[in-house]
This record gives sequence, C-alpha cells and structure tokens, in this order.
Amino acid sequence: MLNSFVFDVVRDPAIYLNLAPQETRAKLGNTMALELRCIG
Repeated sequence: MLNSFVFDVVRDPAIYLNLAPQETRAKLGNTMALELRCIG
C-alpha cells in the first residue's frame, strides 16, 4: 500500500487508496478496515 486516507468525513465520506500491484488481498483488507473505522 503506497498511501491511503479518509477525507470529508462529515458531508460525503470517501476513502483514497493508492495501491501497489504486489499488495496482497489480506493487506488491502486490513487497510480498508482501518479506513472504514475512521468513517464510522
């Protein structure tokens, strides 16, 4: 994973993910779960 973050949590939540091609499905799942916790 190169970079990820959550923005505009109050009005229109969105997650930005900049993926590396060699990233595993498990790592992607962990990152998504972490970012989704920020949204609630």
